Amino acid sequence: MPVPTEQPYRRLVAALWVLVRTAGTRGADAQLRAAAVECQRCIVEALGEATHFVLQEHDGALFGNGLRIRPDVAAFAATAGITALLQDNEISELLLLPTAGVDDLMVLGRGWHDPAARGGFEALLRDRGCRGVHVAHRGAPMPVEPTAAPATLAAAPSQLGAVFTMQRFAAAVGPVGPLSAGRARAVLQSVLHRLLRQPAGLEPLARMQRDPQAHAELVRACVLAVRTAEELGWNDERCLAAGIAALLGAAQASDGDAEVAELARAAQAVAALLCGRDGPRQAIERLQLHGELPAFVGAAMEQVLVAST
Repeated sequence: MPVPTEQPYRRLVAALWVLVRTAGTRGADAQLRAAAVECQRCIVEALGEATHFVLQEHDGALFGNGLRIRPDVAAFAATAGITALLQDNEISELLLLPTAGVDDLMVLGRGWHDPAARGGFEALLRDRGCRGVHVAHRGAPMPVEPTAAPATLAAAPSQLGAVFTMQRFAAAVGPVGPLSAGRARAVLQSVLHRLLRQPAGLEPLARMQRDPQAHAELVRACVLAVRTAEELGWNDERCLAAGIAALLGAAQASDGDAEVAELARAAQAVAALLCGRDGPRQAIERLQLHGELPAFVGAAMEQVLVAST
């Protein structure tokens, strides 16, 4: 039985198929614009609160943000058509951003019919001013280490999703500050590696806050949690678990480890204060005053934050 989330994904696939078919019809500029408008509406619906949508083709099946899109009778032709289109053009992923506009989608639709797109679709989109849509060609190197293929049919790790997520992470931590620069990026890269090994992959990250400040707080909390766990002498597994719990929410990502959940919540609280006027020591002291931060954890956090300034 299809799950409700699949319905907007199916409608988006159908709209993409209409866009491509219309773009291949001569003298159909007005119809192509109308198809692009409908496609944009379907992108907004499919995105919901997500920051991006990744359509993948893997072993003859389509996946939207990691969820398999199973064709029903009405959407069978569109699903089969888009699957064949991706395979024929050796494209493994299509990344759609909230900024994808009507003009971007018209460029995308026409691009499928341009012989220059084969093997160089991404370059073609960039050359024609398309900024809200990206593609990845099959066989392109993964920007993060690959994971073993699962026994059951599932989406492969998303290289475009990983690149886009890392770009958002880098923008969130910024170039300066106690939780920024190269060490923070190394921590976040390790977190991405670990998430790619989990069944849900990067899908939870697509649902993270769009609000820049809220997103920045979560990303910095992730870095702080990992660095603090390292300072406390935890092993790599628990360090990354603390970072993921701070990023996604302690209740759903700590896997029942009370210390991991506690550290994640403390890191979130300190990161939120650091985004305000508090310095590292003031943030830690305020939480300790209210009994929200154990002394030994606070000491480890202070060591991380002060040593990084």
